[in-house]
Amino acid sequence: MAQPNDITPNRRRFVRVPIRARVALSSRTVRDLISGPLHDISEGGLFIKTKASRPIGTKITIRIAVPAEDVTLELGGEIVRVVSVEESRRSHQPVGLGVMFTDLDETTKRTLARLVKAAVEARTGAAP
Repeated sequence: MAQPNDITPNRRRFVRVPIRARVALSSRTVRDLISGPLHDISEGGLFIKTKASRPIGTKITIRIAVPAEDVTLELGGEIVRVVSVEESRRSHQPVGLGVMFTDLDETTKRTLARLVKAAVEARTGAAP
């Protein structure tokens, strides 16, 4: 079984990797801001640790701050997974929200790729 800090390819298209970052999610349909620590990120999405819940399919704006890289990104996304407290107890996964990135421009794609590559190299000592 994978440990929380493992690099996790699973059955996803992109490699997921933990990095130290803060994430803030906002939506036109939800007034309050959700923020929390980033659990993991890939070139296609992220998982944020939070007890706040929003419906799957909610379109959001994501702000990711990665202090170690002196990078802040703002991009679009959609909530694609909700892990409740109850599900977390059963699955041993963190409570939070899975988000898929949407409508990424080329600059943002390159920045995400660079961040993921650097995080993989930092954890494994080798490129993905």
